[in-house]
Amino acid sequence: MSCLYNSVMPRIAGIFAALLLFCNLDSSLAQPLEFIQISNAPYFKPQTPAEIKTIQDAMAAVITITSKELGLPVVDPLTLHLHKDTNSYAAGAGRSGRLGFEVVQFSAAVAQGLRFHVNMERVRGRPWSALMKLLAHEYTHNIEYLFSSLFRGSQWIREGF
Repeated sequence: MSCLYNSVMPRIAGIFAALLLFCNLDSSLAQPLEFIQISNAPYFKPQTPAEIKTIQDAMAAVITITSKELGLPVVDPLTLHLHKDTNSYAAGAGRSGRLGFEVVQFSAAVAQGLRFHVNMERVRGRPWSALMKLLAHEYTHNIEYLFSSLFRGSQWIREGF
């Protein structure tokens, strides 16, 4: 019996170790592609979408309009989590660290507190004019968070904001 135990246990331990490694590899792949921290965004008011070259430019434009023209507070610092694909986005975004299936299916981005997550797979190839709408929408959720830290309205109220 001990001979069987000695020959089977190392195999079981090896399989268990391989499974743990696989699980860790899977979770390591589900990481944001890039973190962008925006603090003290420069004044930037482009005349055309062609003037926007980077996500930092786009966010500077959104922050300029919301703060200078609309008089809303600036979310500072703001962190953007740019996820490389839908699996990474699903695993890395959301209050609990994992988005629900229904949210992943219809969303390209989601805001949380002083940050938001973007599914780069879903937005890849979109023109800056379309991306600006998405970034501005999510940023207003970040502003809404500043206003409503004591009260969080229902989802339809937040989306209407």
